[in-house]
Amino acid sequence: MYAPRVFVSMAAVLIAFFCAILWMQGSVLSAFADSLVCAVLIQSGYFLGVLFLVWHEDVSRPSRALDISSQAVGPRSR
Repeated sequence: MYAPRVFVSMAAVLIAFFCAILWMQGSVLSAFADSLVCAVLIQSGYFLGVLFLVWHEDVSRPSRALDISSQAVGPRSR
């Protein structure tokens, strides 16, 4: 994933969330605190998603290694 795009997208979501909370509650401090909680939740979800992908890759790697090693390799034809 392209990092600048992730940061810009996250900033856009947080700005929209801040504006929505500010419009509903009318308190800048409350909207800022809620936006901060939203940012932590977004980052936690992103971290857990990457952790899951790394774990899934690690779990599937031995089975792929066995599939590759069990294939017979013959001489190259020219």
